Amino acid sequence: RYDLANILGYENWTDYCINEFTSEKNNYKYIKEFFEIIKKRIDIDYSTINRGIELYMNRMNGSYHNHDEKKNKIIKKNNNNNNNEHIYGNNIYGNNIYSNHSTWDYGECFYKSKEKKMFIYDWYYYYNLMTNKIDEYTINKYFPQSYVLDNFIRIISRIYNFYYTRVRNTELGNGWEENAIIYKIERIERKERIWNRKENDDIEKKSNDLSSWFLGYIYIIPYIDISFKDYFRIRNINSLSNTYLICKGHVIINYNFVRTVPIEEKLFSTSEITSLFHEFGHAYHLLLLSNKYKLYNFNNIPLDYAEFFSHINEHIGNNYNIIYNLSNEKKDNSKIEKHIFNSFKIDELRLSHIYTQSIIDYYIHNLNPYIFFNKNNNYNINNDENILNNFYDLINSEFPYNINQFNYSLNSTSFPYHFSSLYAGSVFSYLLAEIRVRLFLNQKQLSLKNNKSLSSFQKNFYDIISINYMDKNNYPSIIHHVIKNKNEVLQKM
Repeated sequence: RYDLANILGYENWTDYCINEFTSEKNNYKYIKEFFEIIKKRIDIDYSTINRGIELYMNRMNGSYHNHDEKKNKIIKKNNNNNNNEHIYGNNIYGNNIYSNHSTWDYGECFYKSKEKKMFIYDWYYYYNLMTNKIDEYTINKYFPQSYVLDNFIRIISRIYNFYYTRVRNTELGNGWEENAIIYKIERIERKERIWNRKENDDIEKKSNDLSSWFLGYIYIIPYIDISFKDYFRIRNINSLSNTYLICKGHVIINYNFVRTVPIEEKLFSTSEITSLFHEFGHAYHLLLLSNKYKLYNFNNIPLDYAEFFSHINEHIGNNYNIIYNLSNEKKDNSKIEKHIFNSFKIDELRLSHIYTQSIIDYYIHNLNPYIFFNKNNNYNINNDENILNNFYDLINSEFPYNINQFNYSLNSTSFPYHFSSLYAGSVFSYLLAEIRVRLFLNQKQLSLKNNKSLSSFQKNFYDIISINYMDKNNYPSIIHHVIKNKNEVLQKM
């Protein structure tokens, strides 16, 4: 990849991808400054969270007012602890958070330096305790697959104001999977009708007529077609959720959710619920665009432009009333309670999670592999562990916790994106889309709660959709905007 990018005239694979697949052409040289500004905003959230974690740990292990007394008690507790128990100063990974008692001032926060940072699992353990995060299995029971799939389209149609009709698989020809869900979509539009005009042209009476016009078909393939053996294989790019336009008015959503046996027992996870909204955002946007533009216009749609609308849909789905209506506990038909929703809704870590994947992707594909591997003498395959640790050392400063090969795996968390032919070097586009949503769209436009009515929200949404963002004048560089308005950006995000 590095060699190919050089041949094509780019500095590295990141430079190539940013220019070829995003709207930020020729802006590679500004990426680092852009990341630094976003990192400042994220550090504000991290600092708040880390102070909270430290206070929470203090409460869990006794509250002391005297620093010296507290320090001595911690040291004594550590000395008496021969079983490596998970206590305040020593965790199950053998990482002594307060490692250098003789030189370290207790008043200094543990997250300020690498030596005092917690491991990633510990950090999330305390964060989840502090924020009353609820166990995933407790949440999943509210989302049985058949109820979710049947009601999702009903809910989303009301949000966006369209008609839908379930079409039998055989009506549109052969070849569709048995579990495929096909909907015919028609857009509802209000038109003012004038009943009478006076001589002075004043309108005497008017009413709203509802009219509909055909948009197209959405084909939903909920589950990936895999055998039991496939559970033991590394997932590849084909297992990711994806949406694409096959021709005008025909959009396919491959959710690629993992099947259960039997399928009737399938429960959706919160990440799968997010994927429902994310991919449908793509699908509905593509339907609208395909009725407006010729197919050749879709060949070079920037990734961050496409992701912009799916991120809008994710923010719309971050609404208790929507999730309430999407939920239905199988045993007693109970609905999800608000405190449970609050434990998994979009929170202050959303931006940092998107930033994390972007920065990892940037570091991977921004490397000069000849320098990196030669410098560390890592030609031998047996030294892969050292190579990975060297890479983790590069990115550790980006996080409020420590990561290494024992507690973090590139393969398990982001392998399909960072090393696929479709996404490698372009994960950055998700960050561009999220920043654009946060900065350029008023939260009232995206919030069902803050709009006066559903029709008010719909007007705002379709006003946004109607703008031709493929025109550079309507879709200005988010990188230049952030750099030029850094102080405003830090406040608005």
